[in-house]
Amino acid sequence: GIPDDVAIQNNSEFQFPYVNANLEYGGKKYDIKLKNRGITKFHWAKDKKSYTVNFKDYFKHSDKLLFYIPDKRAYTGEHLVNELAHEMSLSALTSGFSKLSINGKDQGVYYVSEDFDSLFLAKRELPEANIYNTDPYKNPDKFTTEAIPKGMILSTLKDFEDAYDKDVNYFLSVIKKENSELQRNWRYYFDPDNLSKLLALSSISGTAHYDFHNIVFYINPANGRIYFFPWDFMNYTHVSNLQREDLIDFPNDFLNVNQLFSQLLEIPEIRSMRNKAIYGYADILTDRLVQFEEDEHISLITNFMADPTTAYYVGDGNKPSFVSYLQTPFILKSNIQYLKGKIESTIVTGNIDKIGRILLKSDSFNDIKVRRLIVPSYWKGTISQIAVNNIPLSGKNYTIRQISGGGQEIIFDTDIILSPKLTYKEEFATPIHLEPGYLQIDLQVKDGEAISTVAVEVENSATSDTLIIPLSTGTFFEEGALPQVPAVSGDYKVNDPLLKEVDSSTVTFIRSDVEITKDLVIPKGISLQIDPGTMVTFSEGVSLISYGPVIAQGTKKQPITFTAIDPKKPWGVVAVLQEESYGIFDYTIFEYGSDTTTKNRVYASGMLSGYYSDITVTNSIFRYSNRNGGDDAVNIKYGKAVIQGNRFYENTYDGLDLDFVKKGSIVSGNSFEKNGNDGMDISGTTDLIIKNNKIRASGDKGISVGENSHITIINNSIEDTQMGIAVKDNSTVILNHNNIVNNSVGAAAYNKKELFGGGHIKVYNTLFKENKQDFGLESISKRDRRFLDQDYQSTIEVINSKYRLTGKETKEIIKEAEKPVSKRDTLETFLKGQLTTAKGTYATLKDTAARMKDYRLSDISNPIGTTK
Repeated sequence: GIPDDVAIQNNSEFQFPYVNANLEYGGKKYDIKLKNRGITKFHWAKDKKSYTVNFKDYFKHSDKLLFYIPDKRAYTGEHLVNELAHEMSLSALTSGFSKLSINGKDQGVYYVSEDFDSLFLAKRELPEANIYNTDPYKNPDKFTTEAIPKGMILSTLKDFEDAYDKDVNYFLSVIKKENSELQRNWRYYFDPDNLSKLLALSSISGTAHYDFHNIVFYINPANGRIYFFPWDFMNYTHVSNLQREDLIDFPNDFLNVNQLFSQLLEIPEIRSMRNKAIYGYADILTDRLVQFEEDEHISLITNFMADPTTAYYVGDGNKPSFVSYLQTPFILKSNIQYLKGKIESTIVTGNIDKIGRILLKSDSFNDIKVRRLIVPSYWKGTISQIAVNNIPLSGKNYTIRQISGGGQEIIFDTDIILSPKLTYKEEFATPIHLEPGYLQIDLQVKDGEAISTVAVEVENSATSDTLIIPLSTGTFFEEGALPQVPAVSGDYKVNDPLLKEVDSSTVTFIRSDVEITKDLVIPKGISLQIDPGTMVTFSEGVSLISYGPVIAQGTKKQPITFTAIDPKKPWGVVAVLQEESYGIFDYTIFEYGSDTTTKNRVYASGMLSGYYSDITVTNSIFRYSNRNGGDDAVNIKYGKAVIQGNRFYENTYDGLDLDFVKKGSIVSGNSFEKNGNDGMDISGTTDLIIKNNKIRASGDKGISVGENSHITIINNSIEDTQMGIAVKDNSTVILNHNNIVNNSVGAAAYNKKELFGGGHIKVYNTLFKENKQDFGLESISKRDRRFLDQDYQSTIEVINSKYRLTGKETKEIIKEAEKPVSKRDTLETFLKGQLTTAKGTYATLKDTAARMKDYRLSDISNPIGTTK
């Protein structure tokens, strides 16, 4: 119930208790737990309440729904922000509207959405970790990132609360960095795609509410980057119109609402990416808003007005009028077209002085790229040096060539950018002023007179439109207007006593036997080259982390070895991280490694880990990993994986784990033997080919396939495992010409995670021999609510294969017990058609399969089983 104590009513840590209830939807009943939403009386003081609904069983692949009073979500405003985010492929809540009645009493229309939870991440193919939000009732002393206190950041997921201190300390250390450090290394800390789209959406919505009181963020454990999720933009219409009177008369980039975002927009590259996102999605977003107006808007407004609890605000203070909410789609469309027009505009002027110095001035909203200079035919001479903002360019940064018909052109092969300068006060909602961008180019000549006339071709970096601007001798602008940051970045440097320079962008170890006693980090822009025969030994828990390419190419006689100083004290990992890197490992040996969590919160679970980078591993050995921790010998996520001709043996857990790897990945010609868990574990992957591998004596599964994977398994031998092949959770596998021998279950298809559906196997030309069960097809009880839901049904279809069907059944654990299981819990799950014991919940797998009906004659070939 609602507390009577005023102090409790205003305590942001107050929580309502849950009550048990039933929810009816679509003719079905669901067991739920229900509570009032809100953390102070501001959120629940009205007669109509907001609610949190937790489902004891999943509801449409969700375990929680949030029901909000519509005016708390700006009626259609928050929903439209989510819809626009989806159009931009920006991770955001799925939302909608529904009528609700409680105990037979009509409660009117509600805004309904999912929550930020582990399922939110899984649906968007993001690795599981905590999600954080900020407490709107713990204000910093000042409106600066430096003043933001740790206690303002709240943990969302209880399963990850033990990571709170390290996650939050890392986040705060990033947002409080100096501008110069963020400008150099922002890609380490933030995901470029997520950040640019989030900033674009923030600009389009004109939100003044996504400040540090309302942000939601997540640290991706596969790349250490911070992601932001749209939340509570709420599109207050009295601040969202970008063309309001107090802003339209001077160049601006809206308001300083979020301290961090304003600081990041000062970085030209980030602001340019934001503008490209706005321009690139402008028409798509406008079309979605038009569709909303035509198909949904009038109906929703009618329902709001029919709801007796709707409050018709006249507009005062921080609350706009109800009528203003009717304008939300129109204002969003207007903002999009207004920003698009500003981004399209290219306004560049300039001149050249008597000694060949060019100064360009841009009054453009967007970044402008200098593509080339055009020197007239009557100038005779040789250009000896070019400098930009007083920094000399190297010869590789530009090309000089003759123009047909006379004259020369200087083509820049590096980005020479004119960026506006942002200035603002460190006060909430003060305007962000745009000041002109300046660029100086010095043309030094070796012979002949100084160049006095030149034309410059510039390109709008968002639209790619070009413009040629003739320059002539004129009054030189004040040099104080020049930017302080170089237009051309310098080279990266690595200073570590274990490394020596091969060239300006490549390093190698100083000798062939090197001992690493503390984490070695290779930065972006630098390649690590490891020579044949190198022995790299690590102290306990120590890792090699690279954000640049790693090329470790040994030979058959001189392999490269990564091992522990003391095998009883496992080292960490070799991790190749983020898109600018890649890894090539040929004739290498990895042994006695484990796992690690890096300073920027990457959890690398494999002795060799490659995340968001392409990894090629050939002719290598992986053994004895994960003695005290970790999960895999090799783990590759979100990159292309080429795994050929390797041996994986006697690793404590999985031999090879591939998660969401790119199309074109392949696993071929490898052997997997006596790995403690799975030989291979595949998740979220399509178009992967697994062929010509030998898998024997895996502790659990030979090949485990799950989470919406679609792969082909050809010509493999799988023997002596608990389960030869397991296909789960909306995954589809084609088995062709395999030998599956002497396993407890040969091939199984079932549903493990209710977020997904069943598993599906098509078997061609495959030999099953001496298995206790050749197949394990999940049998869902009539009492199980999934029984009539086709999404959860699994299938096994077979043609031209040797097998036997016994009708036997076995149990496969699908959910580990999180707490002791009572007799009542066991009875409840039994009545629902599942079996729960002290160890967890089990699926029933029956030795049955169907003869394939839909196939081509060309799909059938002999002999059955593996081929040479």
